[in-house]
Amino acid sequence: MSQEDMRAADRLARVLDEQVELYGALLELSRRKQRVLVEGGLQDLERLVEAEQALLWRAGKAEERRLALQDELLGELGLPAGGRVTLSQLLQRLDGSTAERYREVAGRLKALVAELVALNAANTELVNQALAYVRFSLRSLARLGGEPPTYRPPGSPQAAAGGPSRVLNHKA
Repeated sequence: MSQEDMRAADRLARVLDEQVELYGALLELSRRKQRVLVEGGLQDLERLVEAEQALLWRAGKAEERRLALQDELLGELGLPAGGRVTLSQLLQRLDGSTAERYREVAGRLKALVAELVALNAANTELVNQALAYVRFSLRSLARLGGEPPTYRPPGSPQAAAGGPSRVLNHKA
């Protein structure tokens, strides 16, 4: 491998290291988000989602750089750029220490992504459960009140005696 190839390989490895850091940060945010979902802190959840969006944007940019550098390296190694090349095909063309570095980083990245996918699935289930509870509560209130709850502008008259105020009387 030439010096130039080595530089492309090193730059690609640095981008992979950056991706490991970004996905690690996303994983930690997802853990925090799960705690907030369980505890019901909506303001904290909003902050976490905003931070997550910023990290996802950075991860997307890192992925773009990774793909460009991978294509550059593949071209230098005589492999087809832009296609699907397996890590093992790439590792066959790299020297021992570079190949080992890629194996290590790829293993960490794969583990992080797998854990992130599992945690996001669990968080999605928590959100779906919360949504189901809210829908159930709204349907229950609507049945008790005799008519579906509606929002009224401030200062408008309240519903008739059979309206939402009956819910409160019924519960009392």
